Amino acid sequence: MNNTNQPSKRQSSKPYNYQQNEANVTVQKSEIHSGPLPHPEILSRYDEVIPGAAERILKMAENEQKNRITLDKKTTINAIIMGYLGIVFAFFSVILVSGLVYYSLLKGYYTTAATLGVGAIASVASVFIFFRKSINKN
Repeated sequence: MNNTNQPSKRQSSKPYNYQQNEANVTVQKSEIHSGPLPHPEILSRYDEVIPGAAERILKMAENEQKNRITLDKKTTINAIIMGYLGIVFAFFSVILVSGLVYYSLLKGYYTTAATLGVGAIASVASVFIFFRKSINKN
């Protein structure tokens, strides 16, 4: 008969092996901050070391931004001016070459007139083709 107050004994030919497993866990925390200004915590530490340093750093970033905007505006304006100057000089060049072709025809230099005319047309066409290709690349 089995006594219910006594735990049952398990009969096994192999004894139990208890092993203790240990694991090492490493936790790493990293923060990434990107921008023209340091992280606010770092900025406050600058202010602790040198009073007013945070304000000076902010002012420096504002001035840098103003300078960058001014430079971008000047670059854009210069590009527009260069485009218009190119058009004006191309127009006057075509007028000048047309005048030379007309003068050559009046004087009877037909080969010179043809050479100037074909050369002018080829050069103007190549400029437009090159301009279109550069626009398509951008």
